[in-house]
Amino acid sequence: MHGQTIAHSPQNGFSLQICNPHLIAELTGLRVVFDFRNRDIVRGGQGAPLAPLFHSQIAPKGFQTAFVNIGGIANISIITKKTTRGFDVGPGNCLIDLWVKKIKNRAFDFNGNWAKKGNINSQLLKVFQSDVFFKKKFPKSTSTQYFSSEWLEEKLKKFKTEIPSRDIQATLTELTATVICKSIPRSCKEIYICGGGFKNSYLIERIKVHTKKTVESTEAIGWDPMCIESCCFGWLALQTYLGNDLDLRKITGSKHIGVSGAITA
Repeated sequence: MHGQTIAHSPQNGFSLQICNPHLIAELTGLRVVFDFRNRDIVRGGQGAPLAPLFHSQIAPKGFQTAFVNIGGIANISIITKKTTRGFDVGPGNCLIDLWVKKIKNRAFDFNGNWAKKGNINSQLLKVFQSDVFFKKKFPKSTSTQYFSSEWLEEKLKKFKTEIPSRDIQATLTELTATVICKSIPRSCKEIYICGGGFKNSYLIERIKVHTKKTVESTEAIGWDPMCIESCCFGWLALQTYLGNDLDLRKITGSKHIGVSGAITA
């Protein structure tokens, strides 16, 4: 089990998820694999993203591909014949969801319909894109605690004139699309999208505009885009259970290979 991340701070040596694996072990009589991130952080890594190694297991063979997981945070896996790389690229759904919740009291912007009604504000987009996170070099990871409502309010305060709410939504969607596309190497032939962000058809439309590459759901290779993450952690749990070392050096920046995760007694 992974649990919901409530704090991710590799620079301070920890990542914290809400879960109680010991309770589950007691109630079920089963051994539980948990805490996948902190051993990587101890080894000098970012503790995220962890999905690229699993993506490399399911990727079509023979050419360079990119997997983009769009959850609260968006991360990318770049897979070649010889290596797998990956990192967090920035906000996925988190800022889009925060704004539609604040203004419309909706959990999410269905199909990006509200954003589609707005106009992308180029000046606001530049303010968003100027954030220091986007200037960071590999390895890098982030969290929804960083790209938060406070982050958004701080950026919006830089504008003296009022921007229509739907334009802000359109611009937040464009931010996610652009940071994803800037992370995709030119040599990638196929881009596979997974995670909840794939359901935002306007966001996917904007990604296609910027990449001009083949962009498909992971369903195109037989994997439900909404189940990739759970399958990933099932695979990671199996690797921990079998005692298999994972090489995350080109993904999280870990200093050496090792087993990921812990197992209840």
